[in-house]
Amino acid sequence: MAQMLLSIENDWKRLKLQRDIDILTDFTDRGRKTNILYAIAMYGVMTVYLASPGIPKILDVFLPLNESRPHVFLYQTEYFCDQDKYYTHILLHAYFTVPISLTSIIYFDNLFGILVNHTCGMCGVLKSHLEAIGTQNPRETLESLKFCANLQTSIIEFVNNLESACTIAFLLLVGLNMMVVTTTGVMLAQMLLSIENDWKRLKLQRDIDILTDFTDRGWKINILYASTDYKQLEQ
Repeated sequence: MAQMLLSIENDWKRLKLQRDIDILTDFTDRGRKTNILYAIAMYGVMTVYLASPGIPKILDVFLPLNESRPHVFLYQTEYFCDQDKYYTHILLHAYFTVPISLTSIIYFDNLFGILVNHTCGMCGVLKSHLEAIGTQNPRETLESLKFCANLQTSIIEFVNNLESACTIAFLLLVGLNMMVVTTTGVMLAQMLLSIENDWKRLKLQRDIDILTDFTDRGWKINILYASTDYKQLEQ
């Protein structure tokens, strides 16, 4: 990764024409704006997520019940202790770990975006030089061909380094996602099979009618919540 950052610095120093600098600056500015918007969106979502444990406390003030509402944890885990008793300590631990984890994700995503945008910018510079070859004299054309050849070699080497640095990480990420999706699919198939077996197990019409009634109620409730006019119906 350090080698690629040094390559970016050398690429900036290599450019002499203002046209090339403007092209690379344009791609860099686009990447920076995208990274900033991405970071703002991620931290905005994180802020809402971190505020979720305070919702029961606010509701206890404005809409009090006969008893306090149950505590809301940022994520479910096992600390092998009374989680209600040590709720504050567990919440503080979550407030430290979640921002650190998210910051690491944002950092590496933005770093990858910077490297990709730099590659695109250098390809834009190469394109501008190739388009200008036909309008130059033979000597300038030869110099442009040498520059384009060296620039193409540098871009290919940079892309190969980027691929080798990120391939394993992306492979692990895709593998974990496929594992989660596969596990979820298997569990869903097992539950659907269990439901099918329950229906087959029922012999009495009375039992079938009871299960049909509850199934019909659940189906209607799902349709009601999924309807776009639900808020109008609620009002």
